[in-house]
Amino acid sequence: RHYLHEEFPELLTCSTLLEVGCGVGNAVVPLFELHPKIVVYAVDFAKSAIEILLKHPIHAMFPGQLLASQCDVVKDTLPTSEGQCDLVLCLFVLSAMSPENMPLAIEKLYTTLRPGGKILVRDYGRYDEAQMRFKAKSKLGDSFYVRQDSTCSYFFSLEFLDSLLVAAGFHALPGRCENICKVQENRAQAKTRHRVWVQAVYEK
Repeated sequence: RHYLHEEFPELLTCSTLLEVGCGVGNAVVPLFELHPKIVVYAVDFAKSAIEILLKHPIHAMFPGQLLASQCDVVKDTLPTSEGQCDLVLCLFVLSAMSPENMPLAIEKLYTTLRPGGKILVRDYGRYDEAQMRFKAKSKLGDSFYVRQDSTCSYFFSLEFLDSLLVAAGFHALPGRCENICKVQENRAQAKTRHRVWVQAVYEK
């Protein structure tokens, strides 16, 4: 994701970042190549993903700067302290939670940010092709579905995302909250997918 800093230029100037749902490092590994002085706390629900990230050469190249750990952001205490982080990066993470758990998670993320810190969010939007493919029996609630592997997926409107973040104390940055519509082509299979994302930057 070398393009991520183009969407979120704050990533290249912050000192301390918390990435929630880091996976195997698709966002954080390129970031270190662009911003070698950054300190990143990287957390993910999946222990297997953290184990892979800890074995990546980037971990040894930046000792003490990439601090990866398994964490359920809803149930567990974050590895960061109050007011420690400049930024929180949250890519396709909130959608995996049930709507009733989102406020608690966002409150924790708010607490770990310093005053003036920002949360960077990208997630699935209403009417994304993935939502359109769910059958009626998979629907758990408004824009909330369960997959065959028992994981869940929520599809956001900008209005609902805004209500969650404002309730936690965040305020939106003008011009930084939008729906993104993309057409993804798979030429080998001669298929196209119509994707809808919400992307937003909010400040503490």
